Amino acid sequence: MIMLVIVFSENMATMTDKVFCYHCRNYHPSIEVRQVESKGVKRWRCLKSIVSSQTSRTQRDAFGKTVSETNRKVSLENSRQTLPRSVLEVFRDSASIVGGLG
Repeated sequence: MIMLVIVFSENMATMTDKVFCYHCRNYHPSIEVRQVESKGVKRWRCLKSIVSSQTSRTQRDAFGKTVSETNRKVSLENSRQTLPRSVLEVFRDSASIVGGLG
């Protein structure tokens, strides 16, 4: 996925393209990412994640845990924003509108 951002600076518009890294889930300038094939699919990865994958197993595990924790936090935050209101909240709101139930 490529995102184009137009930046205006002193009468001149310049374009900076950013690419989404599937590994760290962030947008990076196109010069900081490479396209790699993973599970038969071409994906973009940032240079930091590529360099980290070439280190020792313990360092890779540590890097993977930090990325997993970041992804978990992002997922949790997104799920909090999209959860529907609970049934009790719906009934409480409708009861206050109607003047109470029973």
